[in-house]
Amino acid sequence: MSMYFDIGDETLWNPSNSAGRLFLRQVEAFEAELELASGIGHGEHGGDPDTVEVDPAANAQFAWMAR
Repeated sequence: MSMYFDIGDETLWNPSNSAGRLFLRQVEAFEAELELASGIGHGEHGGDPDTVEVDPAANAQFAWMAR
């Protein structure tokens, strides 16, 4: 089993479920520290819990602030 991190129809990353869940937990910690949404993993993509939609605009702002 694996997860899909997508922007629209493009898959950015396809890790195993455990690696994907670990990554999402790390992102949540950074979101809490920065008090800013990452644009990663908020809501299911097409009703599939193993597909995570990435919002490119929100993620760009998050990456800028986290640098």
